Amino acid sequence: MRLLSRSLHTLLLVMALVVAGTLGTTGAVAQRSAGPDHGLSEETYYTLWSGDEDGDLPNESNGSAADFAAATDVPFNAPPIAVERWNVGDLEDFPATSADTSIHPSTATLHDSVFLKDAYLDVFAVQPSTRARLSPGEAPLYVPPNGTVLGTVDYRVALPSTDADTTWRNLAHEIQSVSLRLDGQTINSTDGTHTPIVAYSGLEGQSGQQHELTLEATITLEAERVTRDSHRHCVYSGQSVSCTTRWTTDIDPVTDQLIVRDSITVTGYDLDVSGYQTTYPNGDRGLVVYKNLPWAGYETPEGDVRGVWAFYSARDPAWDTLVVSTSDGETVQHSPLHPLQVSAYPIETGPTAHGDFRILDVYGDPTMPPTLPPNVTLDVLTDEYTASFGIAVRERRASTAWTDVTVRGLVRGSSINATPDSLAAMSLRRSNLSLAILDQDEETVTVQVTLRDAETNASIATHDREGYVVLNDKRVQTNETGQVTQTLSRSTDAITARYEPGYWWRNLPGYVADSDTVYVRGRYIDLLGALYGIGVPVGLLLIAAFLIDRLTGWPLWPPWRNL
Repeated sequence: MRLLSRSLHTLLLVMALVVAGTLGTTGAVAQRSAGPDHGLSEETYYTLWSGDEDGDLPNESNGSAADFAAATDVPFNAPPIAVERWNVGDLEDFPATSADTSIHPSTATLHDSVFLKDAYLDVFAVQPSTRARLSPGEAPLYVPPNGTVLGTVDYRVALPSTDADTTWRNLAHEIQSVSLRLDGQTINSTDGTHTPIVAYSGLEGQSGQQHELTLEATITLEAERVTRDSHRHCVYSGQSVSCTTRWTTDIDPVTDQLIVRDSITVTGYDLDVSGYQTTYPNGDRGLVVYKNLPWAGYETPEGDVRGVWAFYSARDPAWDTLVVSTSDGETVQHSPLHPLQVSAYPIETGPTAHGDFRILDVYGDPTMPPTLPPNVTLDVLTDEYTASFGIAVRERRASTAWTDVTVRGLVRGSSINATPDSLAAMSLRRSNLSLAILDQDEETVTVQVTLRDAETNASIATHDREGYVVLNDKRVQTNETGQVTQTLSRSTDAITARYEPGYWWRNLPGYVADSDTVYVRGRYIDLLGALYGIGVPVGLLLIAAFLIDRLTGWPLWPPWRNL
């Protein structure tokens, strides 16, 4: 195996593996293919085989993808397109077949007719697609509105044995056609082949709805049964008889047909953008994006936000071996085919923000985490997680347009850009909180909080909207006039009030926080205040008398000279 160069991409891959990979030693029995193929580089190829046997990191590791993938499984931030390239190329490795041999995976359902035996069709892959491992009992296969279904078809011909009187001739046999059905309705077809690839469409607007994709192949046979029949012909002439044997040949055409099919349940995944946007008084931008299906996150030129999902790629173990069926029985051999499937799973770190984003809130249903398949050695959650159906962020002084927001889905190719009408504009204003002392004594102080809109001076009543005022660590609510009066213990000389508004996308209009502080005067402070109030004007008069005395020579300084 040739060594990979120490490129920047490899360095980034190594860093990701150190952070996200969990070294494991549990192994799978089956083998993957011998090495990179189908146009994939080594660096890409070795990251695709989660679930295969892992070992220890080589003592003399050169930091290559092959070394690290041999020791752990590799998570992705997005579904890798390499999976689809691999599957299309791998399908071409289906072994050459003959009329008397049927080659199939061990899990295939076999069908027989009169002369066609061990016939089957197996769905090899649907792509692009992502198996979303949401919870222990929920793992839908998400597919986009348009995609392709890959399959394999094979059979063998079993004509009766030839004897002295009857001969069987195989004239023609073929996979006549392959069709694709969506929920029972034929939507596309192609000429017969052992490795069909059939495109589908028609799942627009079907997000979250289950459908059944069915590949169906029609296999036909044309044969002849040749029968030779003999009979004696005798001619009587007088006292003698003459007999001869005459042969007749009957040719009877024989036809046979068998329809085989395989279905897979998929869930439509048609991503759109919805949510809210606002601008903070200081120029920051607020953004909330939500979906009714799991999604990967969103990005702008200034940064990106990733949801709770990561991805991995693993082979389908049903294709680890192939069964070769003939009239003499079955033999099992290692399969040259290893179809890959992308899966999404919730990660321990949860949603993360990069660049100029700061996450404000993540909301969704609390969900128990799934259990990953055997031998997939990736960090897996053990406690409930929030499915991140909605993510709210604050973006520092954004300079790009809202149409520069790109929302990324769990299925490759499902990313879309926001449109001007997809993110509802919400008003976000400054609030003005003021705090005043109404009364005080040695033990208590009565204060009044006033909360108003800084732009319109309208009262802000917190009792009928999200949000509250924190008055010396105690939550209080303002009334219709935007005020609240409280009597507090004089445990400190400073009283602080802070307005904690609710989320701006849940209130109209939204507000930013504000605060105020007042100081409670005691008798010593009052005495010092009085002295200060008298001392300042007296001091100013003395300074003025001194300056006049020096500038004019008038005998004004010191004022007490004539006393």
